[in-house]
Amino acid sequence: MTDEKQTQEQADEEMINQGFQELLDSYLATKHRKKVEIITKAFNFAKQAHKGVKRRSGEPYIMHPIAVAKIVCTEIGLGSTSICSAFTAWWLKIQTTLWKTLKICLVLKSHRL
Repeated sequence: MTDEKQTQEQADEEMINQGFQELLDSYLATKHRKKVEIITKAFNFAKQAHKGVKRRSGEPYIMHPIAVAKIVCTEIGLGSTSICSAFTAWWLKIQTTLWKTLKICLVLKSHRL
């Protein structure tokens, strides 16, 4: 790995960690129950799933779900369940798409019989 790439990965990691910490700080300042562990699990799941994925801007993709989670928490005032959904919504979309595809395949297969 080149020094430049390693330096960029470290900068990305710092940006991600700072963004997540800002989210947690905002969440802990609310009156919601403090379910930091479940939010952290959802974040880590999404972070691993999006590892190495970049947006057109060049920033790590995980920064988008972090930004959405911040909006959910600070501007809308929702709690841990909604914050977690900001990190896992893409997974539900994939599952739904796969399920719809499977149903279409089953319908097509049944019409061929």
